[in-house]
Amino acid sequence: MSRNEDLDMHWNGLKRVLEHPDERLEFRLDDLSGNLIDWLDNEYKIIPGPWKDPVIEIKQVSAETWKCIITWIIFA
Repeated sequence: MSRNEDLDMHWNGLKRVLEHPDERLEFRLDDLSGNLIDWLDNEYKIIPGPWKDPVIEIKQVSAETWKCIITWIIFA
C-alpha cells in the first residue's frame, strides 16, 4: 500500500465517524482525531527532497572569520 493510499484509509475511517457518529463514539471524536494526527506525525512523514539538504564544507576557521562552501540543488 502506498503512503497516500494509507493516508486515504486513515482519513476515510475518521471521516465515516465524523459524518455518522454513534452514541458510543460521539465522545471519542477528539481521541480519534488525535489518533490521526499522531499517525501523521509518526508514520506519514514528508520525505525531504535533496534541495532541503545543503552540503556545507568548512574550509577555514579563524578567531574572527570562517570560510565555507555551501552546495545545494536547485530545480528549474
